[in-house]
Amino acid sequence: MIAPKTNRKPLNLTIENLGSPTAPILIGLYGTKNEFLNEKDTLKKYKFVPNGETLTATITDLDYGTYAMALFQDMDNDGKIERNFIGIPKDPYAFSNNVRPAFKAPSFEDCCFEYSEDENTVEISMIR
Repeated sequence: MIAPKTNRKPLNLTIENLGSPTAPILIGLYGTKNEFLNEKDTLKKYKFVPNGETLTATITDLDYGTYAMALFQDMDNDGKIERNFIGIPKDPYAFSNNVRPAFKAPSFEDCCFEYSEDENTVEISMIR
């Protein structure tokens, strides 16, 4: 027996304040059971290439639930975030909820958002 497909609304992303109109954006998506910011424990990874000053994208392969995102713009297209000698990102980066870390990395609770029928848009501004 084939289960019926659910008609979920896609998760719509708008990412602003890009460092480049064409450098790819890499997103790590974490669920409640993942260790937030552990690159080896992401739920899903996405790569989108902007075409202008703002990236608009949709994610269609998620179930409704609670998630958090960490993302960066890969300015040299090597698949890794560039950091300075004390570990601060040199590439533009961001977290869901537009969390701007001060002294330490944010937690899942700081960055989590609900994706549902009624809540299906995430707007993020890159930190440069």
